[in-house]
Amino acid sequence: MVSCGGINDGGAASSSPSSSPSTSTSATATSSQSQSPVPTNGWSVYTDPTFGFSIGYPSSFVVQNTLKAGGTLPKGWLLAMRAVDSKFASGYPPADVDFGVYSKDADSLTAWVQKHTGPCGSDTSKAYYWDSTSNIVQTTVSGRDARSFDWVNPCGSSPTLHETIFFLGTSYIFRLDWWSSDATYAATIGPIARSMLASFSG
Repeated sequence: MVSCGGINDGGAASSSPSSSPSTSTSATATSSQSQSPVPTNGWSVYTDPTFGFSIGYPSSFVVQNTLKAGGTLPKGWLLAMRAVDSKFASGYPPADVDFGVYSKDADSLTAWVQKHTGPCGSDTSKAYYWDSTSNIVQTTVSGRDARSFDWVNPCGSSPTLHETIFFLGTSYIFRLDWWSSDATYAATIGPIARSMLASFSG
């Protein structure tokens, strides 16, 4: 997907730093969406030693770094990954789950979203991760205070992204979103994303 900040994960191809099978499950995340998470028995686990977190993903998926060779992330965006069905790993998928880590440069989650929401194409657009947000809801993820919201990108043809953010330690913000250009597949990828959130540890 393309964001206001300019990252494009459509053709990512690098693998995760560490992944291994997992049979554990975690408490499910509270969500305003009605679809239930899917069971996570047999899932693999992505572990990030730099930011000290792990997150589960389906064993039929791969986790890829979405930053292409020679590319750079916008200021404050520190990690950009995606989990995608392995059969779509080398091209543009009909859906995926993106996650990343950002610098904490606001005192609250809502203030952080507001700070990084602004018009695409402006001179300062690299400071903006979204051009418009809606449906901001307070929620919890694995016992953590979180915010969920939607982003519809008017600067392109991207489908709606369903975002969830929460603090990671004292210095970072973790973000996970899912999207689908296929309405049928949305019924699959949405619960997967919620199960990934529920598996988060860090």
